Formats: sequence, structure tokens, C-alpha cells
Amino acid sequence: MTDMLRRLEVASWRLIEFPITSRDYGFQQGQARHRFIFRDDEIVESIGRENPTYRYTIPFREDLARGRWQNLFTVVYPQFLEACQDRSRGVLSDPIHSSIKAKCVSLREVMDIAGRRDGIDVEAEFIYAPEQSDLPPDLTHSIDTVQGAEGMAGALDREIDVINWQGEPPPEPTKDPFSFIASIGDQVEGARNKITAKLHDAAFRAEKAAAAIDKLKNPRLAPVRQAARRVQAAAVGLLESGLQNGKRGARVMRTLRVPFATTVLALAAKLGVSTAELLRMNPSLSRSPRVKAGTLVTYYTRE
Repeated sequence: MTDMLRRLEVASWRLIEFPITSRDYGFQQGQARHRFIFRDDEIVESIGRENPTYRYTIPFREDLARGRWQNLFTVVYPQFLEACQDRSRGVLSDPIHSSIKAKCVSLREVMDIAGRRDGIDVEAEFIYAPEQSDLPPDLTHSIDTVQGAEGMAGALDREIDVINWQGEPPPEPTKDPFSFIASIGDQVEGARNKITAKLHDAAFRAEKAAAAIDKLKNPRLAPVRQAARRVQAAAVGLLESGLQNGKRGARVMRTLRVPFATTVLALAAKLGVSTAELLRMNPSLSRSPRVKAGTLVTYYTRE
């Protein structure tokens, strides 16, 4: 069996390295529920993700004196305990998610007096604690304007530039299509088809960037992949809302969940769109001539 965990970096808190026997990561999505009198079910409104937490079980034991793990109980643990008592924000290096800004929110010592007597186990919990400047922009605001999407795409391109693509060609810049649209200004009405094509191009480039990042199988690039998905959502959101540099389009974007298996050609004919336009709107359909039942597709229809 392939042991991927051996390749991970060592966990540390405020530069104090420690071994772990278990790791638990998780977060919750905040929800606001709205009930209506005399009606079943309720409206669930998402209000944002709560900060992720990291929990570790750490064996501060002297008998683990192998390699770097020496004097864990007598030397390392006193330093770790002092670092956890500091209420300020620090740097937590997680083996999977790399370095993040966090705070220690709880620490619990477990002593097995009847069994192992070479030290203690410690259960420590940390919470992601970004500064205000680290918070991501409001996605709803970003997809309402081409300028917001352009800025978000530019940030993604800068992240992509520093990735080691292991000999593979890097994805195309995602900012270029948005920059073209923003440069048109008052000429939007006369260039509507070009703008639509550029938004499709931006969504496709962002999707390809996310797919390229997936191929690297590097969990540390998860934030960059999420940024690519946000750029894709920005382009699709501009198309869906009909906002193209502040102007509304003459067509309406609709979505359809395909009720039964069919072909791309048959689906395009049923929706009354060209095959090329259907593939531009739904790049994933280009992978196969067949469309599975339940596939969600987007397409344009006249108002």
C-alpha cells in the first residue's frame, strides 16, 4: 500500500515541532433558518463558513527517541505548553494544509498511569484565525462587476505563476478576457457577442486551471483551486445575471438537469442552441458525445 503520509511535513506550533498520532480537521457552514406559520419545511439561508479547527493527539513521550523526536516530555513539552498559553495569533504548520494563522483554543493532558509511564499524551485544538486583511472578498460583490472579476482573476494568475507545474505547460491567464471586456467601456452594446464569447473563454480557462491543479495531487494547492473555481463562478455569474460591464443582455441564461441519457447533438437540438454554443457554456460536455442523466447544463434562450 502506498504510504502518502510519510511524505507530509512535520506539524509545528510557533516553530515547535511535534509528532502526532491522530489529526482531525473540520468546519461548519453557518445557516439561518426561517420558518413560516402553518407550513412544513423551512428556508435555509447560508451565512458563511465558520473558521476551521485543527485537533491533534500528540505523544510527548521519552520512549519515542527516534530521529528528531528526542526529549519530547522533558524538553519539548514545556516549550509547547508555554507556546499554547500565549493568547495571541501564531503560525500553525499543518501536515496537509501547510502554514496558517491560528490560535490555540484548548489543551488537554492525558496520563496513562497504569500503562505507559514515559510521558503524557496531549490533545490540542487550534482554530484558523486570519487577520481582517486576509479575509477573502465577498464573492457576490465580485461577480456583480467585470472589474471585480478582473481583480479576482489577476490574483489567481499571480498564484498560478509561482506553482511548479512539473514539466507541464501552465494554464492560460484568466484575467485577459475580463481585461478585454473592461477596456470596451461604452462600446458594450456594439460588441455584445465578443463580450459573451470572452466570458465563456474566462469560465473555460478557470475550469482548465482547476483541472490542472487537480492533476498535481498537491493538497497545499487547494486554496488556489478554490480561487480558480471562484473565477469560474464570476464569469458564469456575469453571464447568468446578464450583467456585461453594467449592460443587460438580450438573452436569458437558464439551467436544465438532463432527465435521461442523451447525446450532445440531441440535447443541443432540444434546447434550440448550436452544438458549439452548448459546449462553450458547458466545457465538461466535450469529454464525451454522451450526456448522462442528471447532468446540469446551462444554455441561452431568448426572452
